[in-house]
Amino acid sequence: IALSRPLSARRWVLLSASVDLEECSITLAQRPAEDCGFDAAPEAESVTVPVDSELLVQEGPLLFAASRCESGDGKARTTVHLFNGRLDSMRLAKTALSPAQVEAAARPRIEDDISGDMVGWWDCSADIGTTRITDQSGHRLHATTVNLPLRAVKGVHWDGTCHDWRQSPKHYGAIHCHDDDLYDCAWQSDFTYEVPADLRSGIYAARLQSEAGAEEYITFFVAAPKGQPGAQLAVMLPTFTYLAYANESFDASELPPGGAEAHAQLVEDPFYYDEVRVYPELGRSLYQHHSDGSPIHISSWLRPILNLEPKSNLFGLCADTLITAWLEHRGIDYDVLTDDLVHEEGAESLSPYQVVMSGNHPEYAS
Repeated sequence: IALSRPLSARRWVLLSASVDLEECSITLAQRPAEDCGFDAAPEAESVTVPVDSELLVQEGPLLFAASRCESGDGKARTTVHLFNGRLDSMRLAKTALSPAQVEAAARPRIEDDISGDMVGWWDCSADIGTTRITDQSGHRLHATTVNLPLRAVKGVHWDGTCHDWRQSPKHYGAIHCHDDDLYDCAWQSDFTYEVPADLRSGIYAARLQSEAGAEEYITFFVAAPKGQPGAQLAVMLPTFTYLAYANESFDASELPPGGAEAHAQLVEDPFYYDEVRVYPELGRSLYQHHSDGSPIHISSWLRPILNLEPKSNLFGLCADTLITAWLEHRGIDYDVLTDDLVHEEGAESLSPYQVVMSGNHPEYAS
């Protein structure tokens, strides 16, 4: 069900849908939000469309920014109609509202004369630092975000007077959804490995090999037992950097003339141009963009990271193995620490060591 023309990009629109169960129809309406300095605001529009009665009564969770799609195992997957854009102030009423009531329901505070009709009244400016979207209707129909869409972004009530969402969260009450948001692939575990208590601290990887000979490595890091250093030297691996650059790739078409050849000779690895771009569903790095052109802000361990393994491009982890290889060659004992371990345990994790070496690119600090 659609309006006759697309909504305008990068401006707020009040959108409403009313369902008539007797007439088996849906009325869709939009009007631009207050001008906020933009020129040539599009005109308001409303359309009523008859629909199959079976579409009007469905069971299952209420979804924003996606539609359900049944998979072969009978589980609902939110894999269709994924929305790129921002949502703010979502409302659900148990009765069709008049145009004036729709306007009233869209305000930050809902008046008593229509509050009794509200089934859900979601405030995206509350609990911004969590995965919860709070229902203010009193029915406790709190929502949960999936794959961490971006929060604390400018909402419909932003007026330019505050540039810190913590000081004025009502101005930043929008959620920016992307069709390629990814926090957790939610794959089932195929195997587990219990780290032996006496395993030496270091960089390790589980090596997977297919019958055809293809290889894949799952890298992990082992620190010394807490308070029991195995050496006087610690190598602090920049795992925050590994995450920031996770699955980074370059599009050769975006480089200047001759740049693709020069860069390919520098890294001597087709990984940058091919492997990651073949699997965009694994997510990109913080130095790239979502499919709608907006910057990527969130990276996660809970997905395959193709450049966090041996034999990938010579940056990040592979560059840091040159340090540990030199220490091994020189017979210098060392333990491994990581950014995230130091972030969690603080200076206490560093105190047992006489010397702490950084990795090649410790770009981010706790």
